[in-house]
Amino acid sequence: MGKLFPAHVAPGRLRITVKRLKGRPELALKMEEHLAPVWGIDRVEIDPATGSCLLLYDSQAVASPEFLDALSQRLAALLPRFDVRKLISRVGMRG
Repeated sequence: MGKLFPAHVAPGRLRITVKRLKGRPELALKMEEHLAPVWGIDRVEIDPATGSCLLLYDSQAVASPEFLDALSQRLAALLPRFDVRKLISRVGMRG
């Protein structure tokens, strides 16, 4: 996956930087399309110029195993080594 850096965390809002997305608009668009339908995600914005990914989410959904499973499955195809549970633990996302 390359490096992933939590840039900003607030309840219902997470901004991360994914170096693999930088300069790759096709991958950024695919990632947006894969994440948008996940229950609990309200909005996804990815800037391929910077590799920044903004997720606006239902803060109660984050605690749900279904949310974590859906997010992990959707990202696995694009970012095979991405560990959603590790990210959530690292940045302290919680409901």
